[in-house]
Amino acid sequence: AYGTLPRPVRAACDALTDRIEASPDGFIKLDTAGVLADARRRVAGFVHVEHDELVLVPNTSHGVAAVLRSFEWEEGGVLIGGACLCIWAAFVPTLRVGC
Repeated sequence: AYGTLPRPVRAACDALTDRIEASPDGFIKLDTAGVLADARRRVAGFVHVEHDELVLVPNTSHGVAAVLRSFEWEEGGVLIGGACLCIWAAFVPTLRVGC
């Protein structure tokens, strides 16, 4: 998750930044939906799922919270944490709200 971007990725990021900065309002109003749809299609192909089975989220915490909220939790239900339980502590309020 941390480190230097590969050069082709950096070049693509720079090109997208240039495109956005050339016309920020136009990009947001006219291009964002298409760019995100294209990204979903590309990532879906990479992970071998249909594009409508894939959701892009702003960050990992948002994604984990969305998944936790998608379960039908019942009293006494158990969530087994992974290797770093300290990360799960951030989601305790989400679980208490009643996902």
